Amino acid sequence: MDSVVVLFGLGELKKGSVGWLTVSNFEENGTVDLEKQLGGLGKRFWDLIRLLMSRNFGFSERISLKPVTKRYLEPSQCLTLHFAAEDTFYPIAINRRFACLPGTSGDQKLHKVTEGITFIVEIPRNSPNYKELFETLAKKCGCKYLVLRKKPDRMNAKSCRIALKPVGSFMAVRKFCNILEVSPNVDEQNFRKRSEMLAEETYKRLLMYGQPSVNNNNN
Repeated sequence: MDSVVVLFGLGELKKGSVGWLTVSNFEENGTVDLEKQLGGLGKRFWDLIRLLMSRNFGFSERISLKPVTKRYLEPSQCLTLHFAAEDTFYPIAINRRFACLPGTSGDQKLHKVTEGITFIVEIPRNSPNYKELFETLAKKCGCKYLVLRKKPDRMNAKSCRIALKPVGSFMAVRKFCNILEVSPNVDEQNFRKRSEMLAEETYKRLLMYGQPSVNNNNN
């Protein structure tokens, strides 16, 4: 996380941004006083949170942390930081509640168990172990359980529809839904092919984030 903050401060994580750790006539071993910059430390923290909660970051492929370190951020780590940033941003920005920050008591309403809205996803027909993958993903997102039902077949013989109703806290349900939210490829002119690509991308995410070895839960 230290490397992420430094890279963001140097302007390396967001193209076209001016790094607030980069100053003119920077002296060797000098100190950058963020409190003297416009907006102070709070603005830098808020800008970092906004970057982490962007979909471009959350659903990124492997991100290099060079030159700060030789390590990388894996896709599952990007998604974990993405959800952590969302869990921090919305309670503060919308409800002016700071319970999401370390050192404060938990927000009970955010953790209250509720039923999510039933939504439908499409996956390729005969996708193996899809039921177990959906249930594992829901559990790792923090949901208490998942109601899953296969819908009647449609004309498209290459995909099938699955109705999903996650049950858990507001944050857990939103995490589960966000992972399975796939945008269509607008460059594909053939609507049937576009639908098939949506099903394939949904199952690809299910395989990536629904495996027991990949942790999507922020706890």
